Amino acid sequence: MSRVTASAREGWISGLVIGVVSGLASLVFPTFGLLVALVFAFVVSRFGGRLAAAGGFGLGFGSCWSVLLIRGIAACKDFDSVPGQGCTMPDLAPWLLIAASMTVVGITLTLLAIVRFRRNARGRSI
Repeated sequence: MSRVTASAREGWISGLVIGVVSGLASLVFPTFGLLVALVFAFVVSRFGGRLAAAGGFGLGFGSCWSVLLIRGIAACKDFDSVPGQGCTMPDLAPWLLIAASMTVVGITLTLLAIVRFRRNARGRSI
């Protein structure tokens, strides 16, 4: 495995992990979540594997938000199903749309990083 392959893979995995941590933190402690995301963006901008790292981050952040928001909606519906109890939630559709968009962007960037890597690898072997 070449150093470029390892760098891209490490960048993607780092982005995924930091995306999940930042996504969770932004829902619980928004300032901390934003700080984690900004520090990661700064570090990634200084080192290689930017596209793969951004793809992993988008996938991790968006997936984390999606799972947690859907879990909250399901818990509220379960609580509502018991007689004499009520749960009122705000409309989370815009937030779910943002989370889904982040996930799609993460998948797209990951696929672009794979295509770019394969194209570069093919160009070097010829």
